[in-house]
Amino acid sequence: MGGSWGVEKAGFLPSLHACPSNRQCVAWCCEFCQVSADSVYFGCEQDRYYHVGTVERYISSSVISLLRPFATILYQTHGEDPASVHGEAERPTIAFPLWVMDQLIITEEGEEAPKLNDPDFSTYGIIRAQNRKGMQEALNGLEFKPGRTFTFGFWCIAQFVDAIGWRVPARGVIPEVKLNEIGTHPPIYVTMYLLRPQDQWTDVQGRRDTRHLDSRKIYIWRVSLWSSALPPPLERQKD
Repeated sequence: MGGSWGVEKAGFLPSLHACPSNRQCVAWCCEFCQVSADSVYFGCEQDRYYHVGTVERYISSSVISLLRPFATILYQTHGEDPASVHGEAERPTIAFPLWVMDQLIITEEGEEAPKLNDPDFSTYGIIRAQNRKGMQEALNGLEFKPGRTFTFGFWCIAQFVDAIGWRVPARGVIPEVKLNEIGTHPPIYVTMYLLRPQDQWTDVQGRRDTRHLDSRKIYIWRVSLWSSALPPPLERQKD
């Protein structure tokens, strides 16, 4: 499919492939230290701020409104211009709670986790579309602890975002638009992280400050992603 990956942390194996609905799917497996699953976010971020104009923000907000039914507590920001912010600036981010996952496979210690390029991968574990109640119960009771390997599949937003084509397909009154035209430039960084307790936050700007600043994040993993159809400049690929 042409997706290009740059892995920043050992032990993380990503894969971009066709999911059961014939859309693109992101799947990965990883091992954890002791982590509370209900505090984990999964999403994408950029490593720098990009100015997004008024028209582009309107189109972007329309796309985000399509995603919210899948994750009512979705967190999204275009980021802050470091030149106009006192203190630490927030980077562009879109993050979902862990319960948006479409597939979950738990491999116990000593057992072999499934290969992400297995032709039958999409049939393994719990699939949300086939067992919504079972998936909800599994995620609600999920306990990350050393020894287990957790494999996730995520494709519920694939109808709204084409990562290989680096575009948002036309939908209703929303025309097709390239992701870089609404502020999402390659590479993006697919991440899983949790936020530190609020009493450990620094640079707090008032009571309503809920920003996902780098200093407030504890990264579980972070991996760069771009499409070979629209790669970043060579110097960015080497970063």
